[in-house]
Amino acid sequence: MTKVLVVDDEQGYRSSLDFFLSQAGFEVLTVAGLAEAVEQAPDFRPDILVADWLLEKKKTGAELARALLQQFADLKVILMTGLGAGMVREQLGDLEVLCLIEKPFEPRSLIDAVRAAAAGDESTHGSVGS
Repeated sequence: MTKVLVVDDEQGYRSSLDFFLSQAGFEVLTVAGLAEAVEQAPDFRPDILVADWLLEKKKTGAELARALLQQFADLKVILMTGLGAGMVREQLGDLEVLCLIEKPFEPRSLIDAVRAAAAGDESTHGSVGS
């Protein structure tokens, strides 16, 4: 079963994403921030990271992805943002992200992106959402 680590500092998003991704057949671990994600990831061993761009304490999903990629080189990264994908994409640098999803979004958009990542479909590069 594909393991998805969801990191978002908004409890409502964490709960919703946990529900929808679990219903879609993924094993899901949700956490609020970077430190908690880095601490729990070694035991969970995620295949896919779904993280909000802005996390607690002015950390970003990109910082989290870079930290986790040091431990899990094959980790697939999907980022969510309410700021606009273009603005976030400019700040990614060399970080390879499969998909940027703009909040608010339909659950189906995220589920499709996670399924594509799980299947190894690299064509998901791009943005979806509002």
